[in-house]
Amino acid sequence: MAYGVKYRCTHKQKTNATITTYVVELLKKDYSGAVTDVKGNVGNGVVELSYDNLNPADLFEERVQKGRLTFHLQIRGTGTDPVLNYDGLSILNEIFSGDEEEFKMRLKINGDVEWTGWVLTDLGDSTDGAFTYSGEIVAKDFTRLSGLYFPLTNDRKKLIVTLADFLDELGLGLDIYSYTSWITSETTDTDDFLNQIYNERKAFRSYASNGDEIDQKITIEKALNIFLNNYGLILRQTGNAWRVYQLTTLSDPASVKEFIYNSSGVKKSGADTDLTVDVDRISKFILPGGKNKRLKALKQVKNRFNHRAKTSGITLPVQIDLEDSQTESYSQFFLSSGTQTISLGFDVYAETSETQSSMNARFRLKIGNYYLQDDGTLSTDVNNYYEVEMLNAKNIPGSNIWTGYFSLPQISVPADADGTLELIYAGATGNIDFADVTEYSNLSFNIKNSLLSENSTSINYELTQTGTFSVIKEIEDTWFGDGPTAYADSALRYGEQDSNTTADIWQFRGATGNYRNFHENRLKEDMDVQRSLSENYKGQLLGEYSPSQIPVKGSQNLFFLGGSLTAAGDPGNVWDAFFIEITVESGSDTFEDVIDLDSSTSGIVGDSARDGAILQSQRFDESQKITTITSALSGTVTEIPIESVGGVFLQKGDVFYVFDIVTADLISFVLDAPMFPDSTSLTVQGKSVSDEITNGSWIVFTGGIITSRLTRSDQAIRLGVTNVEYLQDSETGEYLTDENGDAIINGESDPGAFLDILKDELVAKVTAGGLLALAKLSVDVEEQSSTILLKADNINLESVVTTLNAQEEIKLNAPAINLEGLVSAINADNGTETEIDGGKIKADTRITVGSGDNVVVLSGEENDYRIWAGNATAIDDGEGSGDAPFRVDRFGNIWANKVNALSGDGTGSINNLKLNNLEVTGTITVTDGEVVATAEETFDSSDYEIETAFKNGVITVGINVSGSPRSRGIEIGYNSSINPKISLNRLISPLGKDAVSKIEADGIFMDVNDGLGGDSNISLSPSSTSNQPFISVGSNYQTAGAGVTDDGNYLQVNVAGATKYLRLYS
Repeated sequence: MAYGVKYRCTHKQKTNATITTYVVELLKKDYSGAVTDVKGNVGNGVVELSYDNLNPADLFEERVQKGRLTFHLQIRGTGTDPVLNYDGLSILNEIFSGDEEEFKMRLKINGDVEWTGWVLTDLGDSTDGAFTYSGEIVAKDFTRLSGLYFPLTNDRKKLIVTLADFLDELGLGLDIYSYTSWITSETTDTDDFLNQIYNERKAFRSYASNGDEIDQKITIEKALNIFLNNYGLILRQTGNAWRVYQLTTLSDPASVKEFIYNSSGVKKSGADTDLTVDVDRISKFILPGGKNKRLKALKQVKNRFNHRAKTSGITLPVQIDLEDSQTESYSQFFLSSGTQTISLGFDVYAETSETQSSMNARFRLKIGNYYLQDDGTLSTDVNNYYEVEMLNAKNIPGSNIWTGYFSLPQISVPADADGTLELIYAGATGNIDFADVTEYSNLSFNIKNSLLSENSTSINYELTQTGTFSVIKEIEDTWFGDGPTAYADSALRYGEQDSNTTADIWQFRGATGNYRNFHENRLKEDMDVQRSLSENYKGQLLGEYSPSQIPVKGSQNLFFLGGSLTAAGDPGNVWDAFFIEITVESGSDTFEDVIDLDSSTSGIVGDSARDGAILQSQRFDESQKITTITSALSGTVTEIPIESVGGVFLQKGDVFYVFDIVTADLISFVLDAPMFPDSTSLTVQGKSVSDEITNGSWIVFTGGIITSRLTRSDQAIRLGVTNVEYLQDSETGEYLTDENGDAIINGESDPGAFLDILKDELVAKVTAGGLLALAKLSVDVEEQSSTILLKADNINLESVVTTLNAQEEIKLNAPAINLEGLVSAINADNGTETEIDGGKIKADTRITVGSGDNVVVLSGEENDYRIWAGNATAIDDGEGSGDAPFRVDRFGNIWANKVNALSGDGTGSINNLKLNNLEVTGTITVTDGEVVATAEETFDSSDYEIETAFKNGVITVGINVSGSPRSRGIEIGYNSSINPKISLNRLISPLGKDAVSKIEADGIFMDVNDGLGGDSNISLSPSSTSNQPFISVGSNYQTAGAGVTDDGNYLQVNVAGATKYLRLYS
């Protein structure tokens, strides 16, 4: 719908030198004409914008901060006033004669829209008079939601979209600003959790209590409050937008993440913003007279998670009436965890005009692609109907009566049985035709989950801080959270898939790790802003201010809790406001949950008018002692005499147990005929018992069976308790406690306790997984013959350390004792040795001492090696394990990296010795034979190296001086270019500079690499042509007497002109 401005009032107010312009606009539906300017009554303040006050002692008692805009229209007499130029009364009559969507009113401050609401026609008033007076026009923003209903929808949407749909019903088309602090481990921290978490919108309804009723709509006002309360949000309209806050995000209001969405919940932007505003005493003043008040801190915050999982699923009527082939179906959404079981049952009655030989009731249980089969299991084989055989109870003229009953206490659900769970009840059919009338009554249907919380009707959460305060705050019920089951309408998700359920993934922005339960996060939202004493402030704020801002007063950041703005007056432009100091503190808290369980059982009496048996169908959620046997049982048992019990009806096929009160054995039996009230015997399928069952033993019935043959339920184990208020130990008088340390009330133990009392001696705890734990075993140790007998195929002692203590000795007598795992033998305190007498190492065993590089192995299982050390394997296993540095094979061969010493008086010989490295500190003496070198040999020390090599007819001897290998040496022999030669790498006089080294040869040749212009050589020899003394340098040469000068100190031979020469010094 389009709205146009029809009436406008403009008022200007001065604060110091600052002028604030207020504009009030009245917008009419489908109006597009000219705007009429009107005036406001200054004496009444012209216009007033007000908000509901939130209770500072209970900040979140009200989540929606409703706004109200009041415009005081100036009126003068009747008709068009010549001064005002409008007819005020006609304007009022036009506005008040329309419906709630005829006019909207909005307030602009300095040209920007601050607030918009719907004019409520029943809230306007005026005063008659001949002179100037006012007509009051009132608009509100949230009020209309109390008369609007949220549709019965069944979809999954983001939280922000759900919020947007609630607000969209108001028709104001405003953007949504979100300021939140919550994050999860499965979403993006920099984004708004409202934009990433999904809820099931089917939950926004009132569920039918049984199948005879239908779900009811709830108002959008209620749905909105449930939504805001669930996530700790405060909502108000200000700054031309809906603004929603979590107070924990305002720990630093100068840097707050602000997320902006359009009116449909589509994100437009997200960025950090500064919400603070200084009271600068120029355009804003806090006037004198304000009051500060201290607020108490919270000690504990409590909340009930009313997930309504029990009522949101299938709810069956008291009775289903069908004609002929008619059917009735019921369904719900279901996700399997692989651990759930389903129980269902009913009584059935049918009438038919034909005389038929048989009659069967029909029903179908389908979960996803799984069908209930005739054997009571679920499989993907299509089975249209499960048929229940009925009995011909009575025939009357023109009608035949058939009755029957059915119960399956435990149907296991496959892990992939997801989708729609559907129950269909159909008209009974006989061998000729359908029954004329079929009635199903005493209907029961229950989904049992593996966790107690999943079977709960609600869960109570408590968060308690360590500070010594006394205030306890209870938050209104929440409808959404983690689970408790994946198929519950209350289950939140971090994605659109069924499997994306949240579970302990919540935290506040800025935290890393330590993710927690949804409700712990929710309770901390309240606790962390009231963890210690804080202040609230009530006073007047003069000047321009918007409730979207956080005023800074000294060191205090103030959050707007309510108040009103008056535009005109003395003073005008003033807020009478209410604020609370924002302090966000984390702390160490204790988080606890208390689960509410529905422990009721169904017991409905049939219709006696049909002359049928009056049966009470009793289905047990917990193990129960029904009665006792009245005589001992032995041999093949087909009948069990029992003590009569009234009001209990069990049906054919039910499994029960006889608990022997002497041997503590549990023997299972199957009823072969119904157990009627006041029965004195049970007819059972024949079973042979090996040992006589004691007279007085218990008949135990349960709705569920543990594979270890102990009966159980998801709530408790009770095979009988003494008739006292609390369970007490008969010897010590101490109260028995559950696993949480709480005293157990008779018949009302904590659901997590799983207790069993046997003959006042044995206290056994049976877990939901079927494990039997001995919590107490009383035996008179004063008697030397006392014996504890444990009978089982396997006895497992599971603990960190299992200790057997005895004053003298512990004996294990058995044909064979197998010890699996590491066996440790530890010396006693008196220091005596631990002996292993007569032991063997078999061919396939080993003894290992140590590990890693420190290991020593004596093996009887290796093929080749018997002893090794320093490595887990003797030789490399091909996967990089390496070889053991020391090893001995079965032939006597030894491998070792190093032998430090061989000593002794004996003599011997080593036939073959191969050494990679040999260090000799003494003398090696060869008394016989030869030393043969088959390769180059090197003798090293820190000062010299002698390397001998014989290659190509040349013998080379090198000497190492100052670390330069073979830098000086002698080469003697023959090579391909020069006949027999002697090569001197360097010649040094060994006796000093006065000594003379003499070299005699036909020719002397020297390689030189110095200042002669590159690699050169000097040769002293006879000329090849004249047989004269010859000196050559490089490619130049001089003969004796040519270019030779003598200055008495040296003989200079010029080479290549005067630029290069050879000097021979004396």
